[in-house]
Amino acid sequence: MDEPRSEADTRLQPSLFDVDSRGRQLKGWTNKLIWGDNKLILSSLKNGPLREEIEAQGGIKLIYIDPPFDVGADFSMDIEIGGDTFTKRANILEEIAYRDTWGKGADSFISMIYEQLVLMRDLLAEDGSIYVHLDYRVDSLIRLAMDEIFGPINFRNSIIVQRRITKNLQRQFETIQALNCGNDTIFWYTKNHGTRFKPMYVPMETTKPKGYWHHFWSNADRPTMRYELLGVTHTRGQWKWSEERAQRAIQNYQEYLEHSDVDLVEYWNTTGEALEFIRLSDRFIRLSDRGKVENWYPPADKRIADTIWTDIHAYENEKV
Repeated sequence: MDEPRSEADTRLQPSLFDVDSRGRQLKGWTNKLIWGDNKLILSSLKNGPLREEIEAQGGIKLIYIDPPFDVGADFSMDIEIGGDTFTKRANILEEIAYRDTWGKGADSFISMIYEQLVLMRDLLAEDGSIYVHLDYRVDSLIRLAMDEIFGPINFRNSIIVQRRITKNLQRQFETIQALNCGNDTIFWYTKNHGTRFKPMYVPMETTKPKGYWHHFWSNADRPTMRYELLGVTHTRGQWKWSEERAQRAIQNYQEYLEHSDVDLVEYWNTTGEALEFIRLSDRFIRLSDRGKVENWYPPADKRIADTIWTDIHAYENEKV
């Protein structure tokens, strides 16, 4: 009990990864921060020994890149540490890299990023996605390049990300040249058009605790989805659901009216929060003489996210 611990016992707890004397990870391809030329690193990942291991683990599912925006020569940034703010200046390598990128104009940048995007496409798994963060300076050019590389059919969304506006000097002038830029853009592409995703949800701005009724008719035009429903038949557009599903929802609402004396939300809760309802409303007689077919949406405090992202911020706005 009184013997000193051995050398092995006094070591610090082992890290999650095996590393050499310089702290470099000896094996594995995850959780790596790689510093080097982007194109060379991508080529190494594509053709090097890690490629087989990456694919064995399911491949790369997501790539996010944030290329330069052609913003000029000042690449410094303010960093807050505690209560103090320090300015981080670009080192000589960063200055050379950005100067080389933009020194010959946008053509040189597009040529450079095109080659890198091709490598990224080849590295992506078949069900992978790529997100490219841009602003107004080059977004139209990159969109054309990505359409060519990934195919227009694999374009999913153009996501708008709000900028954090810190200061706007325009207010001191009687006239302005343009509106202040308040957003960046993120292009989302997939490698395969057949890839599907689970929806993302965000809090609703306003909630409807009693749910709400909404017209069951859609502007889409599928003749096979046009059928008689509660005496209403359309010659254009379509119903939202299949006839079997719609008829079942009508029956659900009839049973509610016949056998329940509570409001629809309480009835829906007591029946497992799974039933769907359709009714014929005479509130708005527009599409037919009989009335308006409506389906009921239950109470919700969240909605499926769209392409306007205001809950996160991109870069600070230009002080112009």
